[in-house]
Amino acid sequence: MKTAFLLEELIQIADMSKKDFASACFLSPSGLSRLLSGQQILDLNEHKSFSSKAARALTSNIYGLHCYQKLSKLFPFIYDFASENGLHTFLEHAISTALLSDYIANAGISDDSFDRESVYLNHRNVLNMSCILLSSCFEAAPDKKLELYSSLPLFDGELPYSLSRIMFTPPAAECVTLNQAVNSESFSYALNELNVGNPIGQIHQLESSLDLYFWETAPIQDHFILVKDQLLLIFDTLPDETPAVKVISNKYYLLRFAQFLEEHWGRKLSFNKEEVQQMLDNDPAYLLNFLDREPAALYAYEPIGFFLKAHEMSAVEPSAERRELLADFFQALMTSGLAFYPAASSITEFVRSGRTVVPFSGNLNVEKTKRVEMMRRFEEVVGRNSIEKTQVFYSSMSDSAILCLKDLTLLYLYKPKQASEKLHLFFVEDMADFLKQDYRKKQFRFQEFSQERWQSYIEEISRDSD
Repeated sequence: MKTAFLLEELIQIADMSKKDFASACFLSPSGLSRLLSGQQILDLNEHKSFSSKAARALTSNIYGLHCYQKLSKLFPFIYDFASENGLHTFLEHAISTALLSDYIANAGISDDSFDRESVYLNHRNVLNMSCILLSSCFEAAPDKKLELYSSLPLFDGELPYSLSRIMFTPPAAECVTLNQAVNSESFSYALNELNVGNPIGQIHQLESSLDLYFWETAPIQDHFILVKDQLLLIFDTLPDETPAVKVISNKYYLLRFAQFLEEHWGRKLSFNKEEVQQMLDNDPAYLLNFLDREPAALYAYEPIGFFLKAHEMSAVEPSAERRELLADFFQALMTSGLAFYPAASSITEFVRSGRTVVPFSGNLNVEKTKRVEMMRRFEEVVGRNSIEKTQVFYSSMSDSAILCLKDLTLLYLYKPKQASEKLHLFFVEDMADFLKQDYRKKQFRFQEFSQERWQSYIEEISRDSD
């Protein structure tokens, strides 16, 4: 990030006049003007002093409750500051990094030859520099899109060095693709033994701000983040347990490392709409094969058309073959005797608006007379097969569905704003039991299915139809 741009933005955020900022930094107004115009580049021996003075002047005007929000457009990767000193240190690091970058560019020195590797020590420096360096990658990306590879233990352990504090505010939707390593054995162990947080909620949150893909890999000891073609951060601990992050920007090595990952990254576990459609076209039995894994539970946060017939999907799915595949899969699934948990909000939305989702095809608006018919279908199937296992539950999460099989969990996510869909697979045993315990621990409200409750929904549709 260029120093001039950074300072201009920070001065504006701090709501300071340039005259006051120059005075706080012991610069004349003309000296500041030359610095901001790029006519003057500070020598290396001036960097520390200027960074400290500038950061202190800015901090006194920016710091406050949740002040990180003021900086999130400038630093898409950022965290909430616990103290004024914490913000000062962050801004000092950011300004110093920008000054060094400008100095290198002005001297005509290649990044690779000047700084092949850098190492930052202790928790605060690791956290600050991770945010600053990752944020700066957006400025360097020609199309403002980044492709990341990560081995950080997002779900099967605590993130190292306070990295869990980092919040990501994307400058634009779908601007970051994150390829995340996951190991099924470690994942399963963490769920059953370490009492980690619910990974489904974390994934749902991540998908709201980036394009997430999981890959099944062997256990990885070293934690790293690769920003393809730009930066590699390797998180480590020194023998005395001091946290450290090694920064590698050598373009040749980054290319080699990316090629190594592409060859050894493992089995893909996440698929977008086009990929799912291609798999269905290539293997018509793809969905039905899942049913051999013993369906245990289905959580539906979205009004998904589980009871649609094939011809009723034609408005959103032009392929007759895919319509038949989806209808056969839904029928087999809903008559398998699994525990069915429709979210109250999804039922209410369908009853009132008629919106229903045909996964990987589109949104279907069902007319009022058809809604009653579909509610009757639901009532008949549930009443015959799993009435004792069906409960309506209340949750703030939406745009998703979770199908738990004996040794595999399918997470379907729908992002309305981006009109995109995703299927994530996790080869983890007994996820149904984990979710049941987790939701009850969090005191989610569940209500038993009853004919009376269902009849009230049908009557609501009928009243609206009059």
